[in-house]
Amino acid sequence: MNTTTASVSATRPHYHPNTRKLPSSRRPRVSVIVLCYNYAHWLTDCVNSILKQEGVDVDVLIVNDGSSDNSADVAHRLEGEDSRVRLIDHKQNCGQIPCLNQALQHVRGDYIVKMDADDMLSRGSLARSTALLEAHPNVGFVYGRAIHFGKDLDTLPVLDKWFRQNTFLITDDPPENKIDTQVRSWTIWSSQTWLSLLHQRAANCISQPEAVMRASAVRAAGNYDVDLPHTFDLAMWLRLASISDVGHIDGAIQGLYRFHLTSMQRTVNSGKLKDLRGRLAAFDSVFFDRPEDTPNTDDLLTMVHIRLATEALDDACRAFDRGRTHTESVDDYVAFALEAYPESASLPQWQALQRRQRVGAHWSPYWPPFVIRAVIRRATEEMARAYWWRNGI
Repeated sequence: MNTTTASVSATRPHYHPNTRKLPSSRRPRVSVIVLCYNYAHWLTDCVNSILKQEGVDVDVLIVNDGSSDNSADVAHRLEGEDSRVRLIDHKQNCGQIPCLNQALQHVRGDYIVKMDADDMLSRGSLARSTALLEAHPNVGFVYGRAIHFGKDLDTLPVLDKWFRQNTFLITDDPPENKIDTQVRSWTIWSSQTWLSLLHQRAANCISQPEAVMRASAVRAAGNYDVDLPHTFDLAMWLRLASISDVGHIDGAIQGLYRFHLTSMQRTVNSGKLKDLRGRLAAFDSVFFDRPEDTPNTDDLLTMVHIRLATEALDDACRAFDRGRTHTESVDDYVAFALEAYPESASLPQWQALQRRQRVGAHWSPYWPPFVIRAVIRRATEEMARAYWWRNGI
């Protein structure tokens, strides 16, 4: 890989949604796959948020993955109450990716949404997304803002001001009158532009319930990758974007992502190093699946490797700055950085880490230059989150 940085040359035109109305005779059909494993107490709210969607025909496919609670009973009840609900009931746990790939073979809609049973859709979410997809056949998937909510958010040790202002912290179910459904505009990214932006970020900018995929694009992209248990969704966004343009609903809340301590992201998939490795694997897997003549492929992948190596080294510096070298393995961060980018010793963050190692773990949290750097790092992260909140990436 070379170290040339890919540039973003394409523009991002905006379209006001009021100029793109759906024909009155057209009600797009949306298949919503709901994966459920021991989420019986949230399943009803999830499915009801789908069934209440207006302006579209919904097809709900619940996949109960061998739950040990009463998820199967709840799912059977929901299936019996509404003909739009179907159930695939596994008696034994198969894993979310095999279940998801199986469900893809049974979808009936023009568009597909993948949800976990602890999440919900906002009012009018599917109509807003399908309006964009109907108006722009070149767009393979569309997404918007997602609110993270849940009582367990109170357990986080530090929540910055931006996160508190844009997250529900107390109520288990966000009241509808507090969810912004006003569309400011649409953004349409070309395939190359969105991929370039995401490679610069080297992270997943989509929570999940806020995204709607074109079924034909999903079939062209192929099944979810079973070798990417932590970042299979990120790999799918990359594969879809490599064959189609990407749309974004600007302003409106499209999905509600529940934060709780029993989710897979907080249990089997938790940990910063696991996240770094998962993201690297996702970008690498899509790179090796792309045609050799795809423009800027080498540059984009190099950008990701450098970005993730930089992030790992910065996390090692953060461990010194916060006095956490006894709980976080600095050596593991360094090993990952070298694995991702063998020339990591040439990066500024490498020298920054060496300075902290010379000062020592005891004094680093109080060393003025390091304190200033920590403040700058925090401000940069808040600005990046605010930019993502407004623009989607």
